[in-house]
Amino acid sequence: MALVSENLKSCGIKISASIGGVPSIGSGIVYVTPNFCDYNYVLTAKHIFQEDSQTPYDSSQILNIQLFYSELKELKKLQYIKKEEVKNRLIVFEKDFLIILINKTDDIPFNQILVGENLEDSDTDFFSWGVFSANEEQIHKFMFKRNDPSIKRFEMTSKIEESYLSGMSGAGVFIDGKNILYGIINS
Repeated sequence: MALVSENLKSCGIKISASIGGVPSIGSGIVYVTPNFCDYNYVLTAKHIFQEDSQTPYDSSQILNIQLFYSELKELKKLQYIKKEEVKNRLIVFEKDFLIILINKTDDIPFNQILVGENLEDSDTDFFSWGVFSANEEQIHKFMFKRNDPSIKRFEMTSKIEESYLSGMSGAGVFIDGKNILYGIINS
């Protein structure tokens, strides 16, 4: 039987976008909606869709968005969003958070997740599935320890050099052993 973290790998996705002609890479997490909806959500960080950290979000600068999911050892295209569709596909928040509406697809088995804010004393280990700049062509598992839950701060225990962290933005942070999404990696 697979671990919860292994089952949730299917929900971790790669996001590739062109912002004002500049490529941007990030991660996201698929949230499966009920059967009566004809779309699912991708939860991610808003700053992936900004030209840089000093430039405010502007949907008119997004030329396209490509979403990829992991199947076996490779990434496969989940959806391509053209410039004309961007405004109707993105739900933008003031904080560094954004939701992408994607078409439901019956042939990709995304697992259902819960979203929660409360931690138990035993919730000390966390994990995430996403991409990072050292290898943008696969979804990787990253491990975290609880650091300061009052501000949702975690310490990464996976051995990754800081210069390679780019691309992890937008990945979902799950409580280890549970299918509960506790947060999204952002700025």
